[in-house]
Amino acid sequence: MVNLLNVITGYSDVTLFDLEEDHPLRGSRRYGYTRDLVEIETFCNGFCRRAPEMLLSVLRFSSIIGPAVDTPMTRFLKNPWTPSLMGFDPMMQIIHEDDVVEVLAHAVLHDAPGTFNVAAEDVLPLSKIRGLAGKRPTAVFHLFAYWGMGLRGGASLVPIEPDYLRYPWVGDLARMRDTLCFEPLYTAEEALREIAGRIRLERYRPGSADVTRAEERLHDIIEHRRRARERSAQQTPGGETGAGDEQ
Repeated sequence: MVNLLNVITGYSDVTLFDLEEDHPLRGSRRYGYTRDLVEIETFCNGFCRRAPEMLLSVLRFSSIIGPAVDTPMTRFLKNPWTPSLMGFDPMMQIIHEDDVVEVLAHAVLHDAPGTFNVAAEDVLPLSKIRGLAGKRPTAVFHLFAYWGMGLRGGASLVPIEPDYLRYPWVGDLARMRDTLCFEPLYTAEEALREIAGRIRLERYRPGSADVTRAEERLHDIIEHRRRARERSAQQTPGGETGAGDEQ
């Protein structure tokens, strides 16, 4: 089984909501990060056609955020300068880093070939994402953002690829729930509040973030295990055990 970390992003030629896994990826080719991911998934699809006896699972993650992970969205939220593009407020999906680890393990333990969008259930506009992360509302003219990326040091003007801030990217999650039998434990708002708390601690109480993070992790583990038990009980009427019940 092969698990591929991918993203749903950069649909510069079309505005899509609830993008299904069968829709071809047409990410912007101007950015190396997006271009590499699209090419890797294209390679995996070709390999699957040439070797149909192989069990291949492709996981397309939305923006991964968390206190320990280094991703474009996490860097954007941790940056003091987190602008939006004037006139644009795209809808987005995110997923917590712990849920990424859980779904990777779940995909290895449960045979589920195919491509799956993976994200938290709630969809949020960029303005609310920045608000939950404690960022002030600022906006720049979108042409300025694209011009700045082409200049030396332009990445400091807009700390993320501008297409992330311009176009909506929302994947349909029905296959994740029904075929992969997985549901993330963190909601998008819970994940954002956690990273916002981490950012505040690192800013005002240097050195104390690790201790507080350990306490928060313990609380989260207890809460998420309780939620997982409740979900398992709802999914297994009559005492039957389903594929998604394993801890």
